[in-house]
Amino acid sequence: MKSDSIQDLLLFGKIISIALLFCGYILMGLYIGKELTLKGGPSWGTSAGAMLGTLIGGFHGTWAIRDILKKRGKRFP
Repeated sequence: MKSDSIQDLLLFGKIISIALLFCGYILMGLYIGKELTLKGGPSWGTSAGAMLGTLIGGFHGTWAIRDILKKRGKRFP
């Protein structure tokens, strides 16, 4: 019983860390795009950087959650 609650707490921590990592990718793309725009790049660089960060973060988050569920024995489509 106690072991199950500890495992659930660890799983919750992993999911929260994946969400924070996703936010980090978005911010990284936003800052890189803003820096490229300030250095003479196209005006759409900031939004393109944020979208690219979202895509990379989304793929990384999906991969990580799929790995977690696979280790727990759950089926992931």
